[in-house]
Amino acid sequence: MRYITSLACQGALKDHTYLTKIAFVFQGYHGIEEEVFLSLPCVIGSRGIKCVIKQSLDENEVNKLRNCARIMHDIQHALVL
Repeated sequence: MRYITSLACQGALKDHTYLTKIAFVFQGYHGIEEEVFLSLPCVIGSRGIKCVIKQSLDENEVNKLRNCARIMHDIQHALVL
């Protein structure tokens, strides 16, 4: 979290943008129906996340990503915090 905050501050002070991985809810990305946290490449600027880089995935890769999201969703809901 400190790293992302640092990038956002640098972006604001120096008017820079950065490409990095960020984990947050990616519901709807590549057809993912579950509310799940995934780490995907994003562009960070002075106002936070400017955009998510949508990767070009073939059908097999999309199916694997969706399956991973379902598994992560099930694990997140099984956690007792």
